[in-house]
Amino acid sequence: MLAALSHEDLSLVEELLPENQTVRVNSSHDIHFAQTMIYTDTLNEFAARA
Repeated sequence: MLAALSHEDLSLVEELLPENQTVRVNSSHDIHFAQTMIYTDTLNEFAARA
């Protein structure tokens, strides 16, 4: 997960990493604190695919 990317930077990341999956969350900069359940649920979903 990356935070504070511009739309242009995100497009480049997605181009360079075709297996990338972008998850958009409305949150303050500190998603770990502000959206704890969304953050941990998303990490657990990614880990389950590994």
